[in-house]
Amino acid sequence: MLNKKSNLLIGILIISSLLYIGCQESDVPVTLTQFSEATDIDEDTSASDNDGITFPEKYEKESGNVTFETMIVLNKDFNPNEIYDYIATLQQPDPSNTLKVLFSGINYQEEITTNDSGQTDYYYAGQNGETLLIYPESVQLYKSFADHLPRVLSLSYKYNYNGDKYSQSEEFSFAARDTALTDILDILSKMGITIGNDYSYSGYSMDYQTMKNEETVLGIQGEADPSQYKENWSSDDDCYYFALRQTCQKLPVYYIYSDIYKEASDAFAQVQAAYSKDGLFYLLMDKTFKFQKGDTKLKLKNFEEIAGTVEYKYANIISDDNYIVTKAQLMMMARQEKNESYRLTPVWVFDVTENLKLQSGEGSAEEHSVLNQVIVNAVTGEEIIQ
Repeated sequence: MLNKKSNLLIGILIISSLLYIGCQESDVPVTLTQFSEATDIDEDTSASDNDGITFPEKYEKESGNVTFETMIVLNKDFNPNEIYDYIATLQQPDPSNTLKVLFSGINYQEEITTNDSGQTDYYYAGQNGETLLIYPESVQLYKSFADHLPRVLSLSYKYNYNGDKYSQSEEFSFAARDTALTDILDILSKMGITIGNDYSYSGYSMDYQTMKNEETVLGIQGEADPSQYKENWSSDDDCYYFALRQTCQKLPVYYIYSDIYKEASDAFAQVQAAYSKDGLFYLLMDKTFKFQKGDTKLKLKNFEEIAGTVEYKYANIISDDNYIVTKAQLMMMARQEKNESYRLTPVWVFDVTENLKLQSGEGSAEEHSVLNQVIVNAVTGEEIIQ
């Protein structure tokens, strides 16, 4: 049986799988673009309108300490004239089928717990270090090479992002990218999680040479510890890493990941999966939805008014700092209602480079750049404070 330290292990595994262990904030912010097989997401190449509302390809403006050099990111198939209020309910993985499909052929110990509210959680520990955790709304799988992933890949814009080091088109000999992704979607379906064709994704081809170069293990004092690095690398370590989001009305779904992480990036996509010659060896799946169209047709505000909300936010900060707005992406934000359903609302997610002047010990000011995100309701124009 698993001991009660499992709960601590779970938290460590989640965090270490999303961010580098012991990482520090990156001084060079990175703007991320999502890619999709079923629904392409790219920079908009034509004007769209919603009763006269037009979204530009790029928005440029300077106002005091705020500069807009903003690329507008929209799904090319998005129709702003036909956007509605949606209600979503959570999909729940089937525990028996999930165990069968993810732990087939593995000898394991199990621990099944039910709390006072009736929620049942399932914990499985394989004989060779495999781990499977099944919750009512999420699943986590760790096999073989999974513990190396946080050492070689960081998709958070705040923490040493290096996703751009890996190709998003390279094919490996063990399987084509499309084959790997199709297999992952089939596995999810067998678990009781339906994604269908309504999704967007980023796919990273993680070749062993780049992983070897990118590997970072930090010691207690925050310094690199080469003694902990993987000794031997080969093409057997090559794998694909997919970060996938459902889409609703051709817009990617955004929500607060695990009810903790607010960042709208690949690091906190709903489904994150790694696939090698041995198949699926790593899975983090959090909150997937079934969607129901509402009766209310929504009217989007023009982009200049939306951008004005961001401008007002930073213009009221009295300092020598300056702010550059680099990207705005339209997404559907899922926010939980009192009845446990979720309401989906279109929101603009702005990437803002904040150039902060911090006082050093000698009294001089040093500039420190960080990337922040501002969420604005695309219908009301109000900032959404998480």
